[in-house]
Amino acid sequence: MRTEQVKQLREEIASDEYARADYEAAKKAITDLIGTTNAGRDKYILLGMIDGFIMSHRTLQESFGREIYQLMVHIASLYENKCYDDRNEDFYRFCSKVINQFPDKYFRFISLESDF
Repeated sequence: MRTEQVKQLREEIASDEYARADYEAAKKAITDLIGTTNAGRDKYILLGMIDGFIMSHRTLQESFGREIYQLMVHIASLYENKCYDDRNEDFYRFCSKVINQFPDKYFRFISLESDF
């Protein structure tokens, strides 16, 4: 996500209660999920993620995939700009390699081009 897009989204979040609620819900969900991984029981966390994903509506699965892709694009740009440290360099490099290998932003039913 480009800097001007982030600025615009932050302005929308500040002025739109529904956008703010979505932002806060997503931020809390990802923070909680990342915090859960600190418990050291990765296999159970992964199974919960898999079960939660496959039980979701099919179109929402693709929407979520789009968001994961966009997250990886952002992490890849952080890697390219050397915004990482030794603890997360490998994952950032991985994201960069995946995005460079699969630059196509099109998902059959939900185009990324319309959002960003």
